[in-house]
Amino acid sequence: MTKKSMVSLEKLDTDLKNYKSNSIKESIRRGYDDLGEFYLDCGDLMNALKSFTRSRDYCTSAKHVITMCLNVIKVYPFFILKLEFEFCLKIVLIMCITLSYLCPLTGIHLPPKLVSCGQFRCEG
Repeated sequence: MTKKSMVSLEKLDTDLKNYKSNSIKESIRRGYDDLGEFYLDCGDLMNALKSFTRSRDYCTSAKHVITMCLNVIKVYPFFILKLEFEFCLKIVLIMCITLSYLCPLTGIHLPPKLVSCGQFRCEG
């Protein structure tokens, strides 16, 4: 990581800590998104995925959840190339769980076979 990257990371971390201390959900969610984008740009896939998935706890609308899903999907193709197949299956399971969470919030009705992952189902 370059010095400029380290300064950017420090600023993003500081901003996120300030948002958390003020307990503003929207700002915390955006802070995690910004941190995830930073890590993705740097090629740090694990931290990018962690940041994007941590934003889920601070989603206050269906649109936020969809944005979180799209961010995770951005990281997913890199994992297919770099990580073991088993880990990729865990990511798919997370996406299935998220889709099952989205259905009632958005009114989207997906076929059960499309979203079925073990005990998690999105009933259509």
